Parts: sequence; C-alpha cells; structure tokens
Amino acid sequence: MQRRHFIKLSAAAATTALFSRITYATPTGTPFLNSPQEVWAQSGDEWFKLTPSNGLKVSHRDIEVTVKTNGNGKGVYVKSPSQQLNAVRLKWQYDVP
Repeated sequence: MQRRHFIKLSAAAATTALFSRITYATPTGTPFLNSPQEVWAQSGDEWFKLTPSNGLKVSHRDIEVTVKTNGNGKGVYVKSPSQQLNAVRLKWQYDVP
C-alpha cells in the first residue's frame, strides 16, 4: 500500500471515530444534531449574522433560515424573496476530545 493512500485512510478513519459520537449520540442510533449556534448569510460581498426570531427560525431583514426535523434527518429551508442571497453558513460548536 502506498504511504499517501495509507495516510488518507488513517485520517478518514480517525475523523470518523471522533465525530461519530457527535452525530450518533442517541441509544437508538438515530441521528442527533442540535440546532446551529450561529447562522450567517452572504448577500453580495457582505456576511450577516442572522438572529433567532422564532424557535428554529433565524432571520435578517428578508433572509429567513429554518431548521426542521424530517424523519431521521434535519432539513434546512432558506427563504429570501427579494434580497440577493449568495451563501448560507451554519456553525456548530462541539467539545471534541
């Protein structure tokens, strides 16, 4: 086996071992993922931090992002009827050993 290939596989295995505790932390094995601590949106060249407005909904001016549970997964719904929207960034903060 080539050294480069071995290092890639080892890094992927280590990452999986570290982060599997975060995404599958329930005893039933269903995915468990908290709502993001920060949501950012890019409009043009500027990034805006969206503020929580109603439960799982965050917004800034006309941009609205909602995180909903869909069966065993989470869905992210983005709405921006009139304001230009280039990107959305979700940030989670976890303590990783």
